[in-house]
Amino acid sequence: MNKIKYLNGLKGIGAIMVFLCHYHLMGFPMPSWMSTNPYASLLIDGGFAVAFFIIISGFTAWLSVERKFHDMALLSQMAVNRYFRFAVPFGVVFIMMFIAWHLGAFDYHVEAGNLSGSETLKTAFWSVSIVGFIKALLLSPVNPDFWDAPLWMMKYVFFGTYIAIIVRMGIDNMSPKCKLLALVVVLVLFGIGDIFYLGILMGFLFSYLYKQPVSTPKKLMGGQILFILFLIIRWKFPVNASVEVKNFSMAIVLLLAIYLLPFLQRILESRPLQYFGKISFSIYIFHWPIMGAFTSYVYVKVHSFPYAFPVVFGLTFVAVILFSHLSERFIERGVSNFVIKRINQFLFVPK
Repeated sequence: MNKIKYLNGLKGIGAIMVFLCHYHLMGFPMPSWMSTNPYASLLIDGGFAVAFFIIISGFTAWLSVERKFHDMALLSQMAVNRYFRFAVPFGVVFIMMFIAWHLGAFDYHVEAGNLSGSETLKTAFWSVSIVGFIKALLLSPVNPDFWDAPLWMMKYVFFGTYIAIIVRMGIDNMSPKCKLLALVVVLVLFGIGDIFYLGILMGFLFSYLYKQPVSTPKKLMGGQILFILFLIIRWKFPVNASVEVKNFSMAIVLLLAIYLLPFLQRILESRPLQYFGKISFSIYIFHWPIMGAFTSYVYVKVHSFPYAFPVVFGLTFVAVILFSHLSERFIERGVSNFVIKRINQFLFVPK
């Protein structure tokens, strides 16, 4: 399935936002306006980024299932491949973290946490026994945050594909209107139990809307209204309301606005954002351990410097992008594809 470019760019922005959120959470130097201005602070709102990333994941999972649904061999391959698509890169980063821990690469995170005042930084990394390490490797797609905390949301992305398969099977013989109604009912039921699964279902519904033709004048007017609504929600959402409800409300409204506004799509289709989208999965995986090891070391050494922010942030950003670039090339497209190809040959190619 060809990637929808503007959604790929949005995934890139989301990955950078999560990176900035955790950089701020760990107390590393950052300009104060990024956390005090209600709109600038959107750049470090990792919860919002996670919300639209989950909705996009539901959207792409549903389109992928729709494309393969009537070919049981392709559908079976997708179900098997999904595990290894997550387990291989997670396994590689866990192995690297395990080795790095025993080589002393994480020795500075407690001292850095004391200097920055971040309890998160002090407590986010710990020694793991070999038994716990093996367990983390085997269960990484369903328990990915065992050792790399930001990966907690990946289990929703992982299970989203299987939910899409099950739901699609359940509505196979329904009329289009009944299918849409059934999706709404399933969305409500899932939302009662876990709002993040509701986000996956929102993505399913978005895939139906994506296929519907809309006239250009209506698109522009509707998109502008939705974008204004997004800004209002960001600024005036009730303070005592659920943060998750606010994040998912903003995310779905923004996605609908982008769907209707070509100029926003063109921005997201720019080359830099496409590149960040390409390596977004690896940014999610690597930014946390890099901050726990490399950034902590740099911060301890230069925290008293007058220009600590550009040094600490600049070196961290370069390290995250470099690791993510290499991971996307050699782990996601290299090791993962190699393993998946061999698994498919073993399970699905007739002997």
